[in-house]
Amino acid sequence: MLKSLRIWKFLGVILLRNVYVISLIGITTPHHLLAQTTTENYAAVSEDQIINNDSESQNTSVYFNRGIDKYNQRDFPGALSDFTKAIELRQDFIEAYYNRGILRIDLGNYQGGIADFYNVINLDYSRTEAYYNRGNIRSISGSWEIIQGQLPILLK
Repeated sequence: MLKSLRIWKFLGVILLRNVYVISLIGITTPHHLLAQTTTENYAAVSEDQIINNDSESQNTSVYFNRGIDKYNQRDFPGALSDFTKAIELRQDFIEAYYNRGILRIDLGNYQGGIADFYNVINLDYSRTEAYYNRGNIRSISGSWEIIQGQLPILLK
């Protein structure tokens, strides 16, 4: 019983901008869903179409969608490259930061994942999934003090 109490010690309900989120900080598997884009026009395309396209926002969407395709095909280095390129083209691309953070978790680059989730939070502090994943990364790495210190901030 004591062991199960310790496991659920960090289970908490967080109220964030009138959205209740159950934060299972202490579970060692992060939330593994990639963000999807609302545009369907730029699904998987070839490299020459990206280079010949004039619009920067279209290029960003192409790289982002191609990164999702590569992730789903388990081509993690290719997906990382495409998400990074989308971020280089548009520094405020929240979904690209989020997806790259998930990908970095899969690759074991926890500090890189935390950095990407910080960027998501800095761009839109209401993105609760970024807090959730950042907390899970910290629980995997055993940073309990940091997690406990951030709970009061999230409850405000």
